[in-house]
Amino acid sequence: MSSAIAVGDEFDMNLVLYWPGTQFGFGDTDVVARWYDATSSPVSDVFVVASGGSDGARMLLRSLIGGGATFQLDGNWIASFDSGIVGVQPPPQCLADHPGWDFEIVRSRRASSAPLGCTKTWWSGLLAGQ
Repeated sequence: MSSAIAVGDEFDMNLVLYWPGTQFGFGDTDVVARWYDATSSPVSDVFVVASGGSDGARMLLRSLIGGGATFQLDGNWIASFDSGIVGVQPPPQCLADHPGWDFEIVRSRRASSAPLGCTKTWWSGLLAGQ
């Protein structure tokens, strides 16, 4: 059985993560991703995000202010994604420094709840899309 999670960003791009990756020719523990536009048409190839995907794994996928998304696997922020682009980048450092924390974008995508300990400078950069 396959599973998926998805999130949309402010550019009307939607990132869907699937596991296991076998449905796309990848490994049985691979988490894979694909970007779709607002009409659900694929705009990227499928790409590997991480290994460790299983029905018991805890996964969070959150959009970022300024576009793109970030991914948490089993409590650790492990990846971020530029909107519509194939590839995996490191997560924002402040999220990586706070395993287990979650956040939500609020105020019409102009603000976000910050993990305890994130500096105002870092959070301002996230809000500015940096």
